[in-house]
Amino acid sequence: MIDTWEANNAKIITWINNSVEHSIGTQLVKYETTNEVWDHLQRLFTQSNFTKQYQLENDIRALHQKNMSIQEFYSSMTDLWDQLALTELAELKACGAYIERREQQRLVQFLTALRNDFEGLRGLILHRSPLPFVDFVVSELLVEEIRLQSYSEKGILSA
Repeated sequence: MIDTWEANNAKIITWINNSVEHSIGTQLVKYETTNEVWDHLQRLFTQSNFTKQYQLENDIRALHQKNMSIQEFYSSMTDLWDQLALTELAELKACGAYIERREQQRLVQFLTALRNDFEGLRGLILHRSPLPFVDFVVSELLVEEIRLQSYSEKGILSA
């Protein structure tokens, strides 16, 4: 039985070595069992949730509307938020107070990164009680974006 185990262990280690780059395979020769190989690969390539969360938080802080439309900006921000939500603990996702706090944080992140063109509407939104959800704010901003574009076009035509 031990001979069968050793033969299967050797086969699996060979399969793993044949599946990875040569430089990684050379690191695996020092391990005798498949379990040791897997543990080593896990330590090398598993990115912790904290590392992923850190990167996503930085990406959210760095994202600004600049020349993007409201819809493009919202899509970019939503993509980052969705990825960040994947790092949350399941227990937190079931907590109403946490969800409410997360939605407020998203609203702050979104409003902070808007162009200054939307300062008037941003101020009005921040003074609302209760605070609206981000998707409701996006709806208002889409209308304001159209109004500002229309106003800009009229200004250019009359000049």
